[in-house]
This record gives sequence, structure tokens and C-alpha cells, in this order.
Amino acid sequence: MQVITINCMEASKGDAILISAAGKNILIDGGYKATFENSIKKELNKIIQNGELLDLVILSHFDADHVVGLTALIEDEKYSALIKEVWFNKCSELAEYVDHLYDSSWDLSFSQGVSFEKAVKKLKERNPELLIKSHVNNKTFAEPVTFSEALSLTILSPTPEKLEHLAQNSQDELRKLELEDYNLSGYDDDDLSEEFCNLWDNPDIPDKSPSNGSSIAIMLSYKSNKYLFLGDAHIETISDSLEEQGATETSPETIKFVKLSHHGSKFNISKKFLSLITEL
Repeated sequence: MQVITINCMEASKGDAILISAAGKNILIDGGYKATFENSIKKELNKIIQNGELLDLVILSHFDADHVVGLTALIEDEKYSALIKEVWFNKCSELAEYVDHLYDSSWDLSFSQGVSFEKAVKKLKERNPELLIKSHVNNKTFAEPVTFSEALSLTILSPTPEKLEHLAQNSQDELRKLELEDYNLSGYDDDDLSEEFCNLWDNPDIPDKSPSNGSSIAIMLSYKSNKYLFLGDAHIETISDSLEEQGATETSPETIKFVKLSHHGSKFNISKKFLSLITEL
């Protein structure tokens, strides 16, 4: 009997999730470098032992707690040889929205993204068969992406508008993504002080971070079950996408598993989102 396994690896305050199903392996985000050294390598060794590949690597967005470990993976010649396909949103391609991105501060503002892009470029040189999708949003990929008869992915976030918003705020917001300057917590103590069960009684306060809004979020379908992996995406984008998929408050989408957006932050959960999904 084929099963799906979801391995949420130790990533401090970041994300690193390995999904395995039907002989396919998908890695979403990589936490920090220690995540790669202490957790991801162990799982990749198991993949090697099973004679399998890393069919897809998804970088949701360029925050340090998501990208640094993936950059370490991409730069490692042994383990990166397992990768068949990479999805991410290129910093350089944001320039199609805002021309002034290419100014004297570009390398500083996009330090984490630039490092990742350079690593992917070198990997492509080593492995010309590597597939790269570097402009990922829910309009470009309007239809599900099929990996096998039983396994497919639907892009829920970002929208083209969220990418444009990120570009327009790049000079101030993306500078925070530098590892030496970035607030590694991503949230403050007040954000963690709420019990999850009490969030329903709070007013919906949306996340305004352009970086989080650019997150690639997916709905994975395996056989008859669906799973949400939301990165740090803005919850209103997720809600809108679920409605576009046919979910309503009276007929919510049945979901087997949810990786909540932005580590369960109260700014990335809403009554509308919760009303559009139901448990299996």
C-alpha cells in the first residue's frame, strides 16, 4: 500500500519539509545551514539508498529561515546531483515590474536571493538536464502540475500582484533579507503569546510583509487527499485561491493536513480561511 510521508525537519524558527509519495520526493524550503547539515543530509541519504531522486525543490521565498539551507544543498555537488527540478521566484525577474531594482544597492538588497540564484545557475551548468521554474505564481500555473497519476500540485500563492508589491517595496523591505541584518525570529513574543484556540475571537489582522506575500504556497493532491503547504503566504491570497478552486463556507475543501502560513502567526490566519477548509 502506497502512503505519503511528511517530514517536518528541525529548522529552528524556519521551514524544511520533505514530502515523499509514490516514489517521488519534494523538498519545500531548507531552514538554515544547520538544517541541511543535521537533517536534510540524513533524509537525502535515505533517498539515495532507495534509488530515488529529489524530484522537486521549492524555495517558497527568500527569508533566511527558508533559503539558507537550500543554498547549502544546491552548492553541495554530491546531494544536488539528486535534484531534478527547482521552483523559485528570481530576484532578477522582479525587475520586469520595477526598473529601478538594478541600482547600486541591488547586490545588497537581494543578498540571499542572489546567492541562491548563483548556486542554481552553477548547478544548471553541472547538470544541463535540471529543470528550473523561476517565475511561479497562481496565474502562470493556473492548472495543476502533475508528477504522477496519483500526485499533483496546485499553486495557491503568490499572485502576480504580490510579486509586484514585493518589487515596489524592495529597497526597504528586501534589505531585511540580508543574513547579517535580518530579524531571524520573523515574529515577536506578542505574536506567539496567543493560544491557537483563542485566535477565533481575535479580529483578523493581515500580514503586510511583501516578502511573505511573495511566498509560493501549494495544495498537494495525493490520491483522494489534499494537503496545504503555505510557506509564509498572505492568508487572504490563500483564501481567494481556495475560492477559485471551488471552496465555499457551505462547501469547504476537505484537507488532510495543513502547514500553517508563517509558522502559525496570528497575522497569517483568518476566520475566512478556516471556514473554507474542513478536516477529513
